[in-house]
Amino acid sequence: MNDIKSLNHAKLECKHYLTWAPKYQKKEIYGDVNTHLSAVFRKIARRTDCEILERHLHLDYSHMLIAIPQI
Repeated sequence: MNDIKSLNHAKLECKHYLTWAPKYQKKEIYGDVNTHLSAVFRKIARRTDCEILERHLHLDYSHMLIAIPQI
């Protein structure tokens, strides 16, 4: 899988690692909240033309790796 984008004078690969943790880090991110978070993340990614490469949910936080398109 080749994710390197080419421009006229440069090659780039723009990926960001994001972590989301609720304020009080309660161990309740499963079930309905997980479903809602997945829908929100997908909606934001579609709107901004980003691609979610990985997304993992843990007991008290969620993290994901996203690829951002070239400007």
